[in-house]
Amino acid sequence: MVFAGSADDWTPASECEGVQSSKAPVEVKTYAGAAHSFDLNIIPQRYLGKMIGHNREAAEDSRQRMVDFFVEHTVGVDWTKVRLSKTGSELAGMAGQ
Repeated sequence: MVFAGSADDWTPASECEGVQSSKAPVEVKTYAGAAHSFDLNIIPQRYLGKMIGHNREAAEDSRQRMVDFFVEHTVGVDWTKVRLSKTGSELAGMAGQ
């Protein structure tokens, strides 16, 4: 899941569109008018020549979508037993339980 702003001139959403995974679907959600770092509580400004800054609607929606995603994909996981490895294989094994 990728959250991007349409006004992000640092890492444009277009670089993620069309990306495919062999394991799971990839969703790219683009927020109209949002710049890079739209989820940070900073005033819109230029940093190193690129636009950054808060966009309330994008921040709220992306946070809710992220929480929903994790709830949906981790139901039944006993997080007290999960240990992440470099490959993530332990987590992958727990997700189906």
